[in-house]
Amino acid sequence: MAQVQYTKSVIADISGTYTVDPRRIYISGKSNGGGFTALAACHPELSTLFAAFSPVSPALYPLTGAFGGLLCNPGRVVPVLHSHGVEDTDTPFHGRRPGECGYGPEPDVRDWRRDWAARNEENESRADRTGAWARGEDERAVGAGVVVDEPFEDVTRTTWSGNGWEVVGLTIEKLGHAWPSTEGLDLAGYPNQTATFNFTSEVLIPFFDRHVLPEEYVRRA
Repeated sequence: MAQVQYTKSVIADISGTYTVDPRRIYISGKSNGGGFTALAACHPELSTLFAAFSPVSPALYPLTGAFGGLLCNPGRVVPVLHSHGVEDTDTPFHGRRPGECGYGPEPDVRDWRRDWAARNEENESRADRTGAWARGEDERAVGAGVVVDEPFEDVTRTTWSGNGWEVVGLTIEKLGHAWPSTEGLDLAGYPNQTATFNFTSEVLIPFFDRHVLPEEYVRRA
């Protein structure tokens, strides 16, 4: 896939020019960029190149390989931070049926989050695996040990975690297809482009900061 090779080449070029900590290379993107971020998390090579992944309102089209069964084959357990506005009509929070509006299908993002947690848990081969991951239910009702809190106004955070990984989902009420910020500069979400918090400084950077690539996957010159 050309995009995968291009991504690897960019990282190799930057790393050859500047001092880069190979344990701390991260990827994030919104919409189609979020879909590619999700694909990278599923990809056998890219999942062992980036330390953590953060798709924002991602386009989760099936042919991107960003979700679902055999299409997703990460090379390790993967830390994922996913943010999505409930009022998003471009990449709908509750998913999209085949052929709807000329796009799709796309999954309900709550299913996608739980699938990631289940996949990480399976790959971790933990003896104390949680029970069945019921699809289409509220996140807070699914899975033992799931932590649900409300860190900001109109925001519900659901966290699944294991040994060295976590899957964090931010469900943002009253937000459309926008990168969450209090200034509302991402007009793609108009008229619902303003959040009650600043995703980059308050959530994304702390998430990346607490995850480093395990030593066994580090590529060194």
